[in-house]
Amino acid sequence: MKLKICFHGILGGRKGKDGKGGMWNPKELYDHFNERVIIPNQDSFDIEISIHSWNENEKNEIIELYQPKNSIFEKQINFKQGDKNRRFSKLTSMFKSLDLIRESSDEDLIFSTRFDSWYRKPLVFDEFKEFIEGGKVCFVGDPPVWKKHKVDKRLQDFFFFSKGEQIFKYITHSQLENFLSLMKEDGNEKCYLPNGGRLDNHTIIRSIFDGADIERLETFRGNKHIDNWRKTKQQGYK
Repeated sequence: MKLKICFHGILGGRKGKDGKGGMWNPKELYDHFNERVIIPNQDSFDIEISIHSWNENEKNEIIELYQPKNSIFEKQINFKQGDKNRRFSKLTSMFKSLDLIRESSDEDLIFSTRFDSWYRKPLVFDEFKEFIEGGKVCFVGDPPVWKKHKVDKRLQDFFFFSKGEQIFKYITHSQLENFLSLMKEDGNEKCYLPNGGRLDNHTIIRSIFDGADIERLETFRGNKHIDNWRKTKQQGYK
């Protein structure tokens, strides 16, 4: 089986969102991902990487490190949506990265992720074979704090994976246009999506996969087994 890894977005900011404080070092990010994801899976899968990124200035270094089969690097688009710019940016980049492999086999394993994820343990896809073969779309498990919220309307956005047949039922051009249009029309941060979730990256991804057989991975939970680089660096993880 092929494992097709799709990166999207920016490298991530050292001191905040939208690249605040300068971007993370691409080599540092790659070395960590290679250790925690690529190496643990390279004996079981034929691995291909695709990238859509707004880090146009870092293009050469990212390509040299990640060796993508397909890639698009663009200057960051100003979507002119105020505080919602990063939501437009993430959603657009995610769809563009997956568009690069739209012709994949239904049996290929598709893994969509961001650059600035910190894996506190290896992610081994064979451990989730039952879910993959069962047609589930797998997401990072809910962090403990979400027990206080209506978690059925939210999903962690560090990564998701499933076979191509399942992914491309939901990652369609019409889906992208529908969500961008919805966010434009609302015009404020209190927009409620079709599933009733309040607008943020977590409710957007949940709405996109509305109707999918979703598996929140209890053995790979947010804030416990995976987090963002900025937070883990502040906490002194190595």
